[in-house]
Amino acid sequence: MGLKSMFRVGYLLMIGQGLLSVFAPKKAIRAATLSWQLGFENVDELEPREWYVEQTRILGVGMLAAGLTGLLVSDAETAERERAAAEADTTAAAEDAAETDASVTDDDDDDDGPVTIDV
Repeated sequence: MGLKSMFRVGYLLMIGQGLLSVFAPKKAIRAATLSWQLGFENVDELEPREWYVEQTRILGVGMLAAGLTGLLVSDAETAERERAAAEADTTAAAEDAAETDASVTDDDDDDDGPVTIDV
């Protein structure tokens, strides 16, 4: 799995987290505090303040925008790279064909007449 595919997975995870934060910010906060339950007592009794819920929603919009932008840029770079590779293959094939035509033409120019062999 290459670095570009890992970026793609990261962008998809960011989009998922952004969607959760935008549409269900309290669930996103609860998911973020799951790891705290290991080190603290009564974490499940905590209730987030309204401003924190709104902040989570706004950050979710930013994560969603960043994830979508990264995914689109990554896809555009991949498409551009594939187009350039196809163009390079076409150019290489055209150059090979031109060399083949040139070598056939060069063989015709070397014709000095009949060949005689002494026996």
